[in-house]
Amino acid sequence: MDQDTCYAFDSEVSYVPGANADWFDVEITTSGSRAGRDGKAEDFSVAKRFVFDGTEYRISISGRGEKGVAR
Repeated sequence: MDQDTCYAFDSEVSYVPGANADWFDVEITTSGSRAGRDGKAEDFSVAKRFVFDGTEYRISISGRGEKGVAR
């Protein structure tokens, strides 16, 4: 198999202290390889943090204005 077309990734879940002392934040870090703009494999790493808002966990991505719900 051609190395340029092989993709793989792993995710790690961490429970980290956050602003809410009663509930940990959940951080998911995913890293590996994925298709780049030219179609060849490229390395990547993405971290997402989820914070508990009193009802549910919501994704917190600083600077990007994105919000979502983890269910």
